[in-house]
Amino acid sequence: MNDKNNNNSKIALYLGYLGLAPFVLSLLLVNFTVDFQDASTRGFTLYSAIIISFMSGIHWGIALLKNQDCHIRFIASIMPPILAWAAVLFFPLPFLLGALGLVHLAELKIDRVLFGYPEIQTWYFRMRFRLTSLVIVLHLIMIFSVT
Repeated sequence: MNDKNNNNSKIALYLGYLGLAPFVLSLLLVNFTVDFQDASTRGFTLYSAIIISFMSGIHWGIALLKNQDCHIRFIASIMPPILAWAAVLFFPLPFLLGALGLVHLAELKIDRVLFGYPEIQTWYFRMRFRLTSLVIVLHLIMIFSVT
């Protein structure tokens, strides 16, 4: 790996883990404050839906760059945010948190299937797996914290 790629992977890794901060902060506020429990729970679920949309957008961008039929990638990029949106609108809190965690897991699976080409470097897959695993664990902890 050359220095530029190594530097990019380090920046992506740092930013990826920094992206966990709103989840962790919301979880801490739910567990250790009374005044911010409702706002923190809403913040956790909204941030989860935002991250789902962000991660799905990667497929849309890659589809636009490829010179082949990418209808599956376009469909895969829009389904997780729609599912997250529906969950936010219609599910009560514990089920909402579980549904969002499952959508994160589904996105990881989608990434593994759709990112099966050489343009994506292996460090991304390792980082993606670790971050998604932590996000799912944080969702499970939040479920137990609010029930």
